[in-house]
Amino acid sequence: MVNILEFLGIPGIIWDFIAMIITFFATIFVIIMVGIFYRKEKISDDMLLITNHVFAAPIAVCTWLLYSNEIQSRYLAAITPAIFTIIFIAILAGIMKNERFIRMLTTSEDLTVLRAPLIYSFIIMVLTIVGWPVPLDATGVPIYTSFIPTMMLVLGPWTGGWGMGHFVNRRYGKRKLPVHEDRSLEGGIAMFIFGIITSYLLIGFYWVMFYWQYPTAITITELNLMIVILVVSALAAMIELLSPSIYDNVFIPLGIIIVLLFLEMAGFYSYPIVNV
Repeated sequence: MVNILEFLGIPGIIWDFIAMIITFFATIFVIIMVGIFYRKEKISDDMLLITNHVFAAPIAVCTWLLYSNEIQSRYLAAITPAIFTIIFIAILAGIMKNERFIRMLTTSEDLTVLRAPLIYSFIIMVLTIVGWPVPLDATGVPIYTSFIPTMMLVLGPWTGGWGMGHFVNRRYGKRKLPVHEDRSLEGGIAMFIFGIITSYLLIGFYWVMFYWQYPTAITITELNLMIVILVVSALAAMIELLSPSIYDNVFIPLGIIIVLLFLEMAGFYSYPIVNV
């Protein structure tokens, strides 16, 4: 997280605008690639929207490493999910009627299914601001020896775990739950396992980028962190199995953050949770 054009006298805010543009187009690229795979029949109708959900936000979070990590960085990074929040509101309100773009997101004629990515985009926007991974000191200098993994701990179960859970549920789910007959035990187990895997992939990406220079920032093999990832992944899977559709996009991230707060108060979780 550095202004790579600083040697040219370019201020960090200018570089962050460039990083913001890269973030936006990286997200658009994900949507386009998902659409290409869909047209090649590699992605089924019922997995189109889910696949965008799985990959869009994690790719955007990986682009955070491009930013200068100055005071404006998190707010400029939040513009991409803010734009998508506005787009989904415009579609649902009937203001935006770009059929080609809409069909890149969903094949359903019932556009109310886009309420889910609307909620998703809005929460990603908020978490980008309050969960920025590197805090600043009182003078605005980045504290690179401290790391805030909240976004990764939320996105792991909420994207990769959630997506694989839906895939397994729709293809192999046999043990349906009496509470929600469209959910299955197989899907819940898949969400738990892939929530762990995705969390480690996201945190591991930052660990690889940070560890060589700031070895105290994050220890990916720390026992407490392993247990936390297990707990939040299990919690997310349970919430998904029990919560109504669409609103799982609220309950999963909120539930994870609440559990992290309790673990922090208990002295079990040693990392900061928010960056405000």
